[in-house]
Amino acid sequence: MLLEIELLTRDPGANPDVYFAGTNETELLKSTHLSVLSKVMQSVHIIESNHKIIMHYLHHLKSLSLDHAQRALKQYLVLRLTTEDEHERTEGAIITLIWMSVPEATTGAVAPSLPEDLDDIHSSWQRVLGTGAAHAAILLLWRRVDSGPDPPDEVVISFCQIALHPLLRQAGERNKAKLQRKLISCYISVGNLQGARQAYSELSEPAKASPLSNYLHYIIALRTADESAADEAVASLVNSPGHERQLLLACVGETMKHGSKRRGATLLQRVLDKYSYDLPSELDTCAVLRCTAQLHLSVLDESSSEDFVTLSMLSSIFRVAAAYSAKCNGNESGDGSSACPLRECEWFEKTSFNKALQHAGEWPSSIVIDLLAHSIAVTYPPHAIREEKSQKIVHQANSLFLQAILFTTKARDWKSLNTIEDIPRTSYSARNPPETGRLQCHLYQNSIERYCRLKALLFDHIDLLSAFENAEEDITSKTATLLPLAFEAHLFITLTDALSGLPCSEISVAQLIDDVPRLTSSSKPYALLADLVLSSAMDHSTKDPDPSMIRMPARLPLKNAINLLAKLVTTMRGQPDYDIDKAARWIRCIVQMVLDSYNSNSDATNSDDGAPLALIEPIVTEAAQIARSAAHAAAAARHAGPLQNNSTEVSEDEDIGPQLYPSDELQWLSTVLFNLAVDLYVADQGDEAQKWARHAVAAADVLALMDTDDGGDAGVLLRVLKERGARVGWSL
Repeated sequence: MLLEIELLTRDPGANPDVYFAGTNETELLKSTHLSVLSKVMQSVHIIESNHKIIMHYLHHLKSLSLDHAQRALKQYLVLRLTTEDEHERTEGAIITLIWMSVPEATTGAVAPSLPEDLDDIHSSWQRVLGTGAAHAAILLLWRRVDSGPDPPDEVVISFCQIALHPLLRQAGERNKAKLQRKLISCYISVGNLQGARQAYSELSEPAKASPLSNYLHYIIALRTADESAADEAVASLVNSPGHERQLLLACVGETMKHGSKRRGATLLQRVLDKYSYDLPSELDTCAVLRCTAQLHLSVLDESSSEDFVTLSMLSSIFRVAAAYSAKCNGNESGDGSSACPLRECEWFEKTSFNKALQHAGEWPSSIVIDLLAHSIAVTYPPHAIREEKSQKIVHQANSLFLQAILFTTKARDWKSLNTIEDIPRTSYSARNPPETGRLQCHLYQNSIERYCRLKALLFDHIDLLSAFENAEEDITSKTATLLPLAFEAHLFITLTDALSGLPCSEISVAQLIDDVPRLTSSSKPYALLADLVLSSAMDHSTKDPDPSMIRMPARLPLKNAINLLAKLVTTMRGQPDYDIDKAARWIRCIVQMVLDSYNSNSDATNSDDGAPLALIEPIVTEAAQIARSAAHAAAAARHAGPLQNNSTEVSEDEDIGPQLYPSDELQWLSTVLFNLAVDLYVADQGDEAQKWARHAVAAADVLALMDTDDGGDAGVLLRVLKERGARVGWSL
């Protein structure tokens, strides 16, 4: 038989069917020659020399026909080696069979018969390959998958399935897990999600804990819309003790293709959390932050209800962007190589501002205020040009203006302030949170701070503001608008401190009055401040409060109110459009409040009970001086009128005379003061009575100076007061 085989071997035209006709008896009988090699494999003793001869001729048969060689080798394994407990030779023959079944080209599929052949061998042998042999078999298969150009996914699937055959299970858990993950990846690529899910379920628990396995699990869950599985996979990646950051970014990419914007935004946020917002140098931090912010904004645009969680994450993104720009651009002496690009800075700055402005009435004010704060905190590159720096100043001014208004609005809405969570996060430091009982004061204090910062921007950067037309005027106007809000805040804090036992002082409040002439020539701010003072000094306990009225924690002491109103009157006198009518009304309010307090005996709990009349004496003196100066100026204007009319034509609309003190106010003041003098006289306070009678006569004297066309009374009231004063012996 060996001679016959040798002759067939030397015959280049030998027929493989003659060389080996197979194991089928019918086929053997029909063959024109006996299956010589088959007869040899079935008849010889399995010793080393015979085994080598058989393997030698099998290799020769392979050169004639791969299919015949595989069939012959399988027969040898099943009929002889596995049945005679030839363990070592069996392992070698199995590896040879796998080697024959693996194509040379990386794109070729494994022999279709190999899975069945391995099943038959495993069933006959009832054993598995040892560790070394299993590793060798896996290496043969993996080399075809991992070398050269990428083979089709279907081919890789067939190789992985062979490599995962039970006959090769001693290859080790690590190798097995690697093959299973490759199989899952290929299933996903060809769209066989059911196969991928099944392959994942066959992973061992340690293999499932691998970050790569979690990544594949996430892809399967994402594409099958399994939300809970996707969350579980991402959580495992985030909590992985290793630095599997790239896998998280890969999950983001998959989510952008196959998931929702909300999931993409949430996942990117978790990536940033995993990095602790300190992204590696190979990643563009600005791009990642911008992409995350855009996704959050898209989610909010599509949401029909308020999504506080997404809003909070959006705010944190802009906070980190501002901090990153400050970190990169804060070094003035740097060369700019690591600077955050200006275009990125402008995007974060403008987007946070515009979204805050756009949704100021819809989003929680705490979020809006925080977004404005982050917008302000964005730092431009150190080498920005003058126009860019000027634009930054203008932007900061607009943001501070809006913040101050929102802080005041939130402070007034005191019923909505329950916990520190209602307070903007950027308004306090974690080390010094506000007290729960002083949340309103905290908000008002922030309003004052924004006013002061805006005022500092105005006066410290006038040179930069000149780069834009009307920029200085616009910021000046905004600062003047905020002044009454800062005044309100100071009043509230002062009165709150007074409730705690601190002395009530109007000094800090009065200092704001000095800012008015620096910011505007209009008398409107004076009127607003006066209304605040009067409202705070009035007692609202006996009637239902006006809902539109600003709620103060306590009543402003009369002494402090009078000092503030007096300062307002005095400061306003220096204004070009000084409004005597308004000043007269305020003086009337001051006098009336003091007289009411003086004459009232029912308000026993009020610390202002019996307030001394000396409080209004400077006010009354000032009123008389204002009125007298105006009357003299009017008289001088009347005398100069004819000369001017002869030389210059005067328009009907032209104001040719100074503004006079209202005559009805003078008459009221004179009458009230004289009645006070009478009351004091009856109370046996003669000296005090005569003093106040003289003040009444001084007011009536000004009324007498005024022309009758201007409301003067030609001295009627003056004569009446003097006559009645003479009756009681007063020298007036």
